[in-house]
Amino acid sequence: MHIRSFAAATGTAVMLLAGLATAAPAIASPAGAASSPARDLPKIQAGVGPGASSWYQGWKVRPRYVYFGGGAGYSAPRLKNVRWIYYNRHSAWATGRWLLDTCNPDCAQGGYFVNATVHFYDVLSHPGPGRNFARVTVWWRHGRWSAYIGSRGEWVYGPI
Repeated sequence: MHIRSFAAATGTAVMLLAGLATAAPAIASPAGAASSPARDLPKIQAGVGPGASSWYQGWKVRPRYVYFGGGAGYSAPRLKNVRWIYYNRHSAWATGRWLLDTCNPDCAQGGYFVNATVHFYDVLSHPGPGRNFARVTVWWRHGRWSAYIGSRGEWVYGPI
C-alpha cells in the first residue's frame, strides 16, 4: 500500500471513529432520557444507609438506597449502593446490592447482600409523592423478586 493510500484510509477511519464517539451518547441513551428535568421524573421510595435510625427517607429521583417498607428491622426488602444505568419518565434500570433475608437465626438478624439488577416501571400519580414507579422487579444470580404499589400506597410483594 502506498503512503498516500494508507494516510487516506487512516484519515477516513479516524473520522468514522470520531463520528461514532460523538454519536455514542445518543445511541446509548434512548430519546428523552437525558432531556427530562428531575422534577418530571417518577420518584422511588428511598432509604438511608446502614447505621441510620430509620431506613425510610421519603420519595426521591435516583436514590442511592431503596426501601420497600414492611418487615421489622433488618428484614425489610431493600437495595443499597444503587447505580443508575438508565432513568427516564417511563422506566429505570439499575444495579445494586439486594438484601436476601435467610431468617437464620431469625428474620431480624439473618441476611446478606447479593449483586442484583433492578427494573422500575409502570408510572402512576399518587397523592403523596406525585409521579412514582408503581412496579419493580429485582434479579440476582439464583432468584427474582417483584412488587407493586397497592391501592393504599404500600408496596405489595413476595417471591416469584
